[in-house]
Amino acid sequence: MGHSNSEDRSLICNLRTHKGWGSTRMIKEFLNKMWKRRAVDYLIKKIDLDNGEEAGQRTSKICSNHRKRRDRKRAYL
Repeated sequence: MGHSNSEDRSLICNLRTHKGWGSTRMIKEFLNKMWKRRAVDYLIKKIDLDNGEEAGQRTSKICSNHRKRRDRKRAYL
């Protein structure tokens, strides 16, 4: 993927998030782009980490709210 531009990166991001494609499938579908597997894997790893952090932040808020409610119930007992 030597000289990638923002269009290539956004295409990889969309294919990964919306269709769940891996690097080998992207490379096979877009042979004319001359992407390297390692470069696509690197971008996929960054995309997956970003998506995981967002989900982790949501669940941590839910868990912290649950603890607060549980502590309030104990205070009344």
